[in-house]
Amino acid sequence: MIFICLYFDSQKSVKVRKKIAEQGYALGKSMHAEIALLHVIEDIGYYSSTVYDPIMGFGGFTNTAFLNKDVLKSIENKAEEFLVKTKKHLKDDKIQTIVVHGDVADSILEIAKKEHCDLIVIGTNARSGIEEFFLGSTAHKLIKHSTKPIYTIPTKSK
Repeated sequence: MIFICLYFDSQKSVKVRKKIAEQGYALGKSMHAEIALLHVIEDIGYYSSTVYDPIMGFGGFTNTAFLNKDVLKSIENKAEEFLVKTKKHLKDDKIQTIVVHGDVADSILEIAKKEHCDLIVIGTNARSGIEEFFLGSTAHKLIKHSTKPIYTIPTKSK
């Protein structure tokens, strides 16, 4: 059985999300694969810690009222809604949807292992060297640490 884990960020433009979803889905169908759509919610726990520094030079931020359980549940619901809309766009009720919390690259690797994915499909931004140095690259981390093949879909417009 071939199982493809398709990850893309809900922060990307609608055009980019469609491109990633459609190309990843087409690849999966050509391989007669089962497909899962994955969305990772960055580790929100960091924002409620005392090391969170929202203003440069001001540590010890402790106002976490905005992170109550209702807000977290709302974020999870929006992520699931985003995946369900994508699933409907692809017109395939057999697609699995998965929403998890954590570091994006680590979470993708964890889900790929847990779900026995044969291939990971992601969109890439193709950042410049300086941007990647400061911001990092999920694709780079995945390629470096994955034991599964990674299929990347370029999303940078010309």
